[in-house]
Amino acid sequence: MKSVSFKSKIGIDGFLRVNIPTKIKEKHVEVLVIYDVENDTNDFETSDWPENYFTDTYGCLASDPIKRQPQGTYPDREQLQ
Repeated sequence: MKSVSFKSKIGIDGFLRVNIPTKIKEKHVEVLVIYDVENDTNDFETSDWPENYFTDTYGCLASDPIKRQPQGTYPDREQLQ
């Protein structure tokens, strides 16, 4: 069993392409891939939210909070079996 470690970049299409030259030809092999994103301190920092979205919008409704209106009464449903 051989172990190979290297750094690569995932393309804009979301695919990681791995080319590893070996002396082995025409054989079935088992491959294990483990990847970790470098410098990934916060998931939301790498998301599609605009820059500073949360710091700019946090607390913007403090002076006029959203109130949940009465929901009314609902009929009882029959029990699921």
